[in-house]
Amino acid sequence: MAAVIPNGVQMNLVTLMTILGIALILIGFLLITLSVIMPLLKGKSRSRVSGGGVILVGPFPIIIGTRDVVKAMIVATLFFMIVMVIIVILNLMAAL
Repeated sequence: MAAVIPNGVQMNLVTLMTILGIALILIGFLLITLSVIMPLLKGKSRSRVSGGGVILVGPFPIIIGTRDVVKAMIVATLFFMIVMVIIVILNLMAAL
């Protein structure tokens, strides 16, 4: 399967997904860097930090974070797990 990018060159799906993945990683690094630098530029000596994360070990999510963030992480994890199951089912149906 090939995708056509604006200048007319065809790119296969693997290359396109690789480029998008690298771009998302770079955007993540940029956001983390900005979140560290911005309070320093504003002159705040103390700031409240909250955050969280999800680690997927097979089908089992491990959700860590502050109380405010955990609820949103649970909802996001359930959403993405449902999307992954739908994608797997569609791929299996297409393979038949």
